[in-house]
Amino acid sequence: MEGKDEVSDLAGNINSMLKALEDKEEVLKNLDIIESSLESMNAGIMIDCKNSRVIMNNKFIEMWKISADLISQNSAAKVIEHIISQAGDGSGGTVKIKKLQRVSDRDQVTLYLKNNEAVYDWDAGPLLQNGKMIGTVYCTTDITSVKLRELEEENKKRLETVLASIISGVVLIDAETSTIVDANPIAEEMIGLPKEKIIGKLCHHFICPADKGKCPIRDLGAKVDRSERVLINKDGNRIPILKSVVPITISDKIYFVESFVDLTRIKQAEESLIQSKITAETANRAKSEFLATMSHELRTPLNSVIGFADLMIAGNAGEISEKQKRFLGNISISGKHLLALINNILDISKIEAGKMELSFETFAVTETFNEVKQLISPLVEKKRT
Repeated sequence: MEGKDEVSDLAGNINSMLKALEDKEEVLKNLDIIESSLESMNAGIMIDCKNSRVIMNNKFIEMWKISADLISQNSAAKVIEHIISQAGDGSGGTVKIKKLQRVSDRDQVTLYLKNNEAVYDWDAGPLLQNGKMIGTVYCTTDITSVKLRELEEENKKRLETVLASIISGVVLIDAETSTIVDANPIAEEMIGLPKEKIIGKLCHHFICPADKGKCPIRDLGAKVDRSERVLINKDGNRIPILKSVVPITISDKIYFVESFVDLTRIKQAEESLIQSKITAETANRAKSEFLATMSHELRTPLNSVIGFADLMIAGNAGEISEKQKRFLGNISISGKHLLALINNILDISKIEAGKMELSFETFAVTETFNEVKQLISPLVEKKRT
């Protein structure tokens, strides 16, 4: 009954207390229902109730290795401190406890476990009943596989960028099947086909056809293959290439990265050098033959000229005048000079063969000057006239 006396006030207080007890019983009943249903969830769940009750499903306990002693303490704050000791923010930093406890904007945090390669998403949000907040829900989801896929996709894009920027032809080959799984633009240009028509083909269809069944890397167990091989383009033309092969592992699968450069121009340059060498050797042989001929055809008659001039100077051919003796002396000196020049020319072949030996001699400078004077005197006299 309503009233304004002390009995009515007491009755109102008792009714309010009973209502609060009924609400609390309903909350506890709902929490029991929630706790029984948490085990069916694939995510790790922890609920921190306002009445100091902490609920965790087995998934949450396993993911964060929650000990029985920590569970018995019934403290969400200590559980979060334990989680922070095991995880980081991925950049070497530590996650702040307040960031994990914040629930106003249902913040999501990515946690990287320190002792293994697992990655978890951490969500926090309010637990409501009849519009009232009765606790906080913490949810942990294992996103390791998602992160690995993202990392794999990122690595794939990075690899595609690197392959596209390389100035040599590159193909990526499945080590198990020897089929081409990727090719860069230079490889497309050298083969003469778009990537779509290269991918899926056996690598020996284009590269090293003679090595089918005896691949140095796949079949013979070599670590790295660097050698000259042949590339066959779409028209069947055989292009000489310098090839290098390196095995790599992508997502636990082994691939071969084969890079190659076109040696056509180098081979043409080598052929040109070989032809030039042959021409030079032919010219050298012709020179040697000429020198040999000159040695015989010039030195023999020149020795006769010098010899007869010396005989006449010595008076073995009869009396001669001083003027004739002077003229014969000039003939002898000029002939000997010419013979020395011929000998010097013949010495060139010895120098080229590396057989010329350097010898040191003393000589009279005055005599050398006199020889030069006698050689050029007729030319001077001729110029005067």
